Amino acid sequence: MKLVRVYLIFFGFFGFNQCLPEPEPNLIGILAIPIFGQTSPDFYVESTDPVNDSTLPTNTVLRITFTQLIDSTYLTGRISCAPILFCPTLNGSVFQRVLVLSPASSYTATTVYTITINKTIRSSYGLEMADHFIYRFTAE
Repeated sequence: MKLVRVYLIFFGFFGFNQCLPEPEPNLIGILAIPIFGQTSPDFYVESTDPVNDSTLPTNTVLRITFTQLIDSTYLTGRISCAPILFCPTLNGSVFQRVLVLSPASSYTATTVYTITINKTIRSSYGLEMADHFIYRFTAE
């Protein structure tokens, strides 16, 4: 009788495991980064869209993603474009960790542009970048 009881417990244990649904990705883990606003204890540019040093259309919108939430009050006067004579006004907007730079008019074709974000831009945690961020592209 003991043997049967052990067998039933053993069978029930594996039968129970086989009836469980397969685990699915937990959305809480995926959403944790935007909610808490940082992917690193340091503040720097994590990625750009389009990628740096590209040839781009003359009306390209740049998306620069930082490792932490951006304090938009520190943007004014901290973004520059060269060559100055050919740079359109850049309209900047912030959505959490992403800085979006839209040209008010088209870039001039065949011109190499350099957009610099001064290292004194701040995260919402009060951190500054260690170095200036330089983004280069050629308008086509």
